[in-house]
Amino acid sequence: MDLWLIFITGLTTGGLTCLAVQGGLLMTALSQGDVTAEKPTLFDSALPVGAFLASKLIAYAIL
Repeated sequence: MDLWLIFITGLTTGGLTCLAVQGGLLMTALSQGDVTAEKPTLFDSALPVGAFLASKLIAYAIL
């Protein structure tokens, strides 16, 4: 087998698996927000995403 094909297949499947897991976690974090606000500001919508990405970066750095 061609090593490049194996490499690209691994990157593709690894990326899609990561997207499926991390996307689900991010959607869960976003859905826990305050639904009573009429129109969320940029800070209200960016805060959960920023907190999720920062905590993921810290956890990966520790591991």
